[in-house]
Amino acid sequence: MIGPALAPAKASRPQPWGLRIGIGLLLALVLLVVLYRLLSPVDPTFESVAGLTPSGEPLGVGAEGHLLGTDPRGRDLLARVMYAGSLTMLTALSAVAIATVAGVLVGLLAANSRHVVGPVLMRFTDLGLAIPGLLLAAFIESFITPQVVVWVIGS
Repeated sequence: MIGPALAPAKASRPQPWGLRIGIGLLLALVLLVVLYRLLSPVDPTFESVAGLTPSGEPLGVGAEGHLLGTDPRGRDLLARVMYAGSLTMLTALSAVAIATVAGVLVGLLAANSRHVVGPVLMRFTDLGLAIPGLLLAAFIESFITPQVVVWVIGS
């Protein structure tokens, strides 16, 4: 009979607390943005004199009916932040969906083609991975709206 001191210890895996906390915060943020957009009675673009003080200044943080206050046009800042968050999530999900579909299609075409098409597609894929995204965005935007600001931001 083996006593408790001589029994082999169970190997314990370290708990990924950082991962759990990160996923929890991300889910809370997504839930907050989606639910606020569905349940909020405030339109983020609605300009109102009621959102200003009698002297025309924006309401401060914690004002009645405006948790984050208002901007100089009387619009609720919390509603605007949540609306911007939902647009950001929609943009990110759209970009991921487009990249996934394009990548799968190019991969399938390269895998099922013979001789020349597959290697050519893979070289274009390698080229796309080799160019930094910010530099490519600045390059493309310089042709659309050539401005000095674009080059300053890109560098």
